[in-house]
Order: sequence, then structure tokens, then C-alpha cells
Amino acid sequence: TIKLLFTPAEEYKEPGVEKMVKDGVAEEFDCAIACHAHPGLPVGTIGLCNGGINANSMGIMVEFFGKSVHAHSRQNGVDAIRMAVQAYTALEMMAAQEIASKEPIVFNVGSFHGGVTNNIVCDYVKLLISARAWEDDVTDFMARRTKEICEATAAMCGGTAKVTVTKLLPYVLGGGQESAMRAG
Repeated sequence: TIKLLFTPAEEYKEPGVEKMVKDGVAEEFDCAIACHAHPGLPVGTIGLCNGGINANSMGIMVEFFGKSVHAHSRQNGVDAIRMAVQAYTALEMMAAQEIASKEPIVFNVGSFHGGVTNNIVCDYVKLLISARAWEDDVTDFMARRTKEICEATAAMCGGTAKVTVTKLLPYVLGGGQESAMRAG
């Protein structure tokens, strides 16, 4: 018997496969072979390799908290957008300057949300970050430095920041020989 399972929410804090296992899907078979889509391979090709296939995947949520006031009296407020912009620049510098150039990493601020209108100082901004590395110590470094940079930047601007690692998925190991074969 061959059963095809398609995992939803693979990179979420609680991956979909965990929910599928909790729902009993693993009781229906003795062995599983996992496949992952790879946009670098031509359609109809199956790739196999030894060693790591996908790097660690870490999601980070950063929240900046300030004080909202009308823009005409902005000196009485604490601008969360200011905090987030300064932290964003510092985070980009961290990724570019503080990690050895031989380390292949991804550090991406993919979502930046804050403010409600044009004439009010923003009191809340949320950033969603994706960070990937092959080495656990590099992943740990990015998490630690993100927290240090965001909290220090917020304090410098008169506000606060909360940094939450929303997920940390380990790198995926491959099995078999490095090759690609044409299906079909």
C-alpha cells in the first residue's frame, strides 16, 4: 500500500505534520519517505543527496511598544516606527557584518507593520523575520543578537521591545547518493 500525504503549514511554529500525527495518520503505515518541493529542479525530476538539504529555519517576531500622541505634539510620544526602522537597519548590518562571510545565512524581515493613520505617532510595530543557517551556533547568534539589538534600540528611543522566537525547525538531513533522476 502506498499512501501520499501532503503536509500543511510545514514552516509554522506547530508544523502541520505534528497535527497529522496527533490525528492518527502515522498509525496507518510502518515507514515514511518525505519529499519536499525544490524550485531549482526541473518539473518531473526527483533529487536525492547526502547530508543537509535545508538549513535551520527560525521565525522571529519583534514587537516595539511606544506611546501614541497627535503628531503636533510628537515630543510627548514615543515613536515605535522610529524604533523599528533603526532596529531594521542595525539587524541588516548584523547579518552583513557580524557573521563570517563563509556562513551561508538568510536573514529577512518579511513583514513590517505599524501605525493607524498619518497624523498620529505610532505606538506599536510588529516585524516578522525569517532566519536560516546551517550551524546551530549561527542560528543561536542571530536570535541572541536580534534580541539585544531590538531591546537596546527601543530603550534608546524611550520605548520597549519584545522578541519572540516563533519557531525553530532543525535542518533536514538527506539520505542516499547525491543525484537527480527523471521521474516517469
